[in-house]
Amino acid sequence: MKLRAPHAKPFDWLIVGALLLVTEFEIWIQPVFQTGLPGPRPVLSILSAATIVPLLWHRDRPVIVLGIILCGLLLIGVVGEPQQAAFALLLGLLLAVYSTASLRGPHVALAGVVVTLLGGLLYEWSTWVEGDALVDVIVPSFFIIGAWIAGRQVNRLQARTVELAERTLLLERARESEARVAVAEERTRIARELHDVVAHSISIMGLHAAAARRALPRNPEIAEESLLIVERTSRDAQEEMKRMLGMLRRDGSRGDITPIPALSRLTELIEEVERAGLKVALRLEGAERRLPQGLELSAYRIIQEALTNARRHGGSNVSVTVSYGEAALHLTIRDDGPGISGELVPGHGIIGMRERVSLHGGELFVGSDDDAGGFVVRASLPSEGNG
Repeated sequence: MKLRAPHAKPFDWLIVGALLLVTEFEIWIQPVFQTGLPGPRPVLSILSAATIVPLLWHRDRPVIVLGIILCGLLLIGVVGEPQQAAFALLLGLLLAVYSTASLRGPHVALAGVVVTLLGGLLYEWSTWVEGDALVDVIVPSFFIIGAWIAGRQVNRLQARTVELAERTLLLERARESEARVAVAEERTRIARELHDVVAHSISIMGLHAAAARRALPRNPEIAEESLLIVERTSRDAQEEMKRMLGMLRRDGSRGDITPIPALSRLTELIEEVERAGLKVALRLEGAERRLPQGLELSAYRIIQEALTNARRHGGSNVSVTVSYGEAALHLTIRDDGPGISGELVPGHGIIGMRERVSLHGGELFVGSDDDAGGFVVRASLPSEGNG
């Protein structure tokens, strides 16, 4: 097995350095006072260094490091004199036990602590002298078991953290997938409605073309007016067809044959909402003019969705402002609900509004109203060149 540089942190280097210093003190200084590690000092120094330095790899190879420390301790127990006290080496052993328990699976961790306890008993037996008590064996064993328990707890916490991170990632992916599905569904709905708009325009063109053909011999003025309607309708239909490109219907359903929603039907929409308990004030600004059916349909749906959100989120009073600008149609829907706290998480309705505004190259703002409180939806739909 090729030896690689350790992925040790500065704290690991500090621990190893401190243990080496303490061990050398136990070998060279403490024996004068009949404690520490008495015996052949040069040999003990080399063995201690060879036992402690591998702790730099305790994050990469904890089981191997544990085995090296156990073997080193047993060799020191054989080489040294019986009345030795290897405090620094015991600390290194505890670190190796902790690393094995925290970084490896339960079976390896359990095997590691069992072998460590047996090795500790063998070390105590090799250094046993007359006058030693059973507590000299029990206390180190308790420390070893404590280090193992701490390592297993950390292992469980790390596993739990990884599990939560994976769950968060899955939820985020599910949320993104749900958003993509919502966008696809909304685009399908828009494509279906635009199909109805274009079909309606073609029907009008056919009727006025037939009227122009019949009126042309007798009344050219009426024929010219019908042809102008055909020209204007075809231009509007062409614009809607451009926006509809790329939007495919996923099913072959024909849809209901009902009047296409438009701004002229806002009063009916508001009456329906008010019957559900929401009080709505409608305000029209600017000179009303004819707009493309697709634009009016999008404006109607945006207002409809904003009113639905206001009712769903606790609003009781809503003001709807429709402003006919020179180059754009401006919509403002404001309610007196609680607003939002924190970051806005768009649902299917808001995603649908964004898609409709983007369809016409406009701008949309959805969020809390800092001036008046509550929730506000502002949409700007360019209408320059239409009509």
